[in-house]
Amino acid sequence: MEAFLHTLGDPHRQLRTLHVAGTNGKGSVCATLESVLRAKGLSVAAYTSPHLVDFRERFIIDGRPVDPERIVAFVDRWTPEVERLGATFFEATTAMAFEFFAEAGVDIAVIETGLGGRLDATNVLTPLVAGVTGIAIDHVEYLGVTCEEIAFEKAGIFKAGIPAVIGESDAAIRALLATLAREHGAVRVRLVHDELGLRGVEVRPDGTRFQL
Repeated sequence: MEAFLHTLGDPHRQLRTLHVAGTNGKGSVCATLESVLRAKGLSVAAYTSPHLVDFRERFIIDGRPVDPERIVAFVDRWTPEVERLGATFFEATTAMAFEFFAEAGVDIAVIETGLGGRLDATNVLTPLVAGVTGIAIDHVEYLGVTCEEIAFEKAGIFKAGIPAVIGESDAAIRALLATLAREHGAVRVRLVHDELGLRGVEVRPDGTRFQL
C-alpha cells in the first residue's frame, strides 16, 4: 500500500482525515460525520465500502460521486503498477480515493476501514481523530473468533498522539478498547456511552435525526 501510494506522490499525506473502524455502525458514523461537516460549510470527502449500486458511491466529494471518466483514467494509467505490486482490489481503490480527494483539495476526508483496522489498507493514514464503533463477530477467518480478538484488530487504527473515540456499548469491550487506545499512545480517549447521552432518535425517509 505504501509503495503504491508513493508512486502516486503520497496523496494520503496531503489529507486531513477522520478514520473510522468497527463491526457495526461505522457506515452510519461516516454518513453522519460527512453530513455534519458539510453543514458546517466545509468541503468534505467520504470513502466507504462496499458500494450498493454504483462503484462511484465509494468516492463522494461534497455530496457527489466522482465522475466516471476520472475513474477510467486512473484505472487505465495505474493498472500496470497495481499488477506489478500485486495490490488487491481494495488497496487499489483506497489509493484511488486518496488521490481523488487530494486533487480535489477537500478540507477533510472521512475514511471508513474496509476490514479490521490494524492491517487494513486505510491504516496508512495519520488522522486527526480515530474512532471505533461497535464490535461484533465478523470475518473470523481474518480477525479472530472472539470479540476481544476482533477489538484488538479494530483498535489497530489508534495512533500515538491522536485522539481516540470509542462508541462500543458493551462495558467490557469498551474498557478493552480504551486500554488498547492508551497502549497505542492516544492523547485523549473519549468513551461515548460513558460521557454523552443519545436521545430523540428518529429514522425517517428524509434522513435520521438524533440529539447527542
